[in-house]
Amino acid sequence: MLLCYFWLYFPNCKTSSVDVQHNFSDPTPILEQAIIWKAQAEKTNIAVEEANQLRAQLALAQTELADLKNQDVTIRQLRDTIAKLEEEKAKEVEKAIEEVEKELRDEFSVRDNETTMRSDKLKAENAALEKKVSRLATINTLWGVYGPGLAIRARLGSIMRSASTNSTLILPAQPRIANFIRETQKDQDKCKPYSRQLFRSPCSVL
Repeated sequence: MLLCYFWLYFPNCKTSSVDVQHNFSDPTPILEQAIIWKAQAEKTNIAVEEANQLRAQLALAQTELADLKNQDVTIRQLRDTIAKLEEEKAKEVEKAIEEVEKELRDEFSVRDNETTMRSDKLKAENAALEKKVSRLATINTLWGVYGPGLAIRARLGSIMRSASTNSTLILPAQPRIANFIRETQKDQDKCKPYSRQLFRSPCSVL
C-alpha cells in the first residue's frame, strides 16, 4: 500500500522497490538512535536538575554568607561599643579615684594644719609652764635664802617698837642691833626685785 502511494507521487523515481523495501524494513538503527537520544535527554535532564540544585545551594550559600557578613558587622559594632564603654568606664573610675585622692589630700592637709597648730600651742604652753616653774624655783630659792632674814628683821622691828617705852633695856644692845638691821637691810635690797613675787600666792605666781 505504501509503495503504491510512493510510486503514485514519485513516478520518475528510479529507486527499485527492493531498495525501498530494504530501507523501510529495518527500523533498528532508528530505534538505537532514539534510545541514544533518550539516554542523552535523560542525562541532560539530570544535568539540568543537578544544575538547578547547585544554583539553589549556591543561592543558599550566598544567603548564609550575607548573614555571616551581617553578623560579622554586628560583632564588630558590638566590639567597638564594648571598647567604647570600657574606655568611658575607665575614665569614670580614674576620675573617681582622682576625686577621692583630692579629698584625702585636703583632709590630710586640714588635719596636718590642726596638728601643727596644736603642736605649736603645746610648745608655747610648755615654754610658759617651764618659765613659770623656773620663776617659782627662783622664788623658792630666794625665800630659802632671804626669807629668814626678813622675818628676823620684822621681829626686831616689833621688839624695837615694844621696847621704845623702856630705853634702859634697849640701849646696851643698840649698836649690835643697829648693825644687824643694816645687814638685814642689805639683804632686803638684794631681794627687793623679787619681793613682789615673793609675797604673792602660788596660784598667782603660776
